Amino acid sequence: MVHKPLPSGGCYLFSVDVEDVQDRLPSGDRFGKRAGLMLSKYLEFLDRQKMKATFFVVGSFARSNPSLVGEIIAEGHEVAAHGHDHVSVDSLGREGFKQDLQENLDDLRRCGAEAVLGYRAPFFSFSKATQWAYEVLEECGFQYSSSVLPARNPQYGWPEFGTDIRRLNNLWELPVSVASFRGLGVPYAGGAYFRVVPFWLILYLCRRSLRRGYAVRGYFHPYDIDAKEERFNFPGIDSRFFNYLLYYGRDTVLNKLAMLFEKTNCYVVPYIDYVRRLVHDEKAD
Repeated sequence: MVHKPLPSGGCYLFSVDVEDVQDRLPSGDRFGKRAGLMLSKYLEFLDRQKMKATFFVVGSFARSNPSLVGEIIAEGHEVAAHGHDHVSVDSLGREGFKQDLQENLDDLRRCGAEAVLGYRAPFFSFSKATQWAYEVLEECGFQYSSSVLPARNPQYGWPEFGTDIRRLNNLWELPVSVASFRGLGVPYAGGAYFRVVPFWLILYLCRRSLRRGYAVRGYFHPYDIDAKEERFNFPGIDSRFFNYLLYYGRDTVLNKLAMLFEKTNCYVVPYIDYVRRLVHDEKAD
């Protein structure tokens, strides 16, 4: 991919974690499959915005939906890896993680993704205990990762990592953007948090980050915009309240994103383009 100069101004690294939660449910087949439909809505939205983004794709989704992954590629977006079957890295171990990566890469290449250079761990499950994962990523030819939630969090978190983008040997880690509320790290720029946190506060936090010269790093899923999905308990979420939040405000996401882009005058580019700019700027220094 030829690197083009990025426009001046703030950058919002918009990304979609392409997975089907129903694949992780014991009887998920009884619910209608809607992830592909939502993926098409994201592609239409980005086309209207004239923006290119990154799609972190789970292998099982790619196997079941090769034409949709091909459409992502054809539209000029970046396809990156998100695990073979969306299993947390700590449960795989080093050799299991390497096998998982290779299988995920094979899945994506069969869909036409020739150069897969980015990775996002399921559940943002990189931590201090799994730092060996960066060595494995380098061995497999990856150039960057976005696998860290740099704060305390109910699922996974790595507060000691810090919020800055960091280069680890020849690989870059781009942790998701977080804000601290009463000691809890909130990744306000993506997922359910983007739906629950008031828009005025998201706008304030994004403007603050962009003024300081930091790229805002967000993430979304197919279900985040699916207001008509049949309700079920998400795997691993036992709380009725948290399950409720996972359905809250889904019909607002695309409108909020459009307003955010307009009010901040930020631009969206694929992660790999941003990483290449980091490399260029580092060499210039």
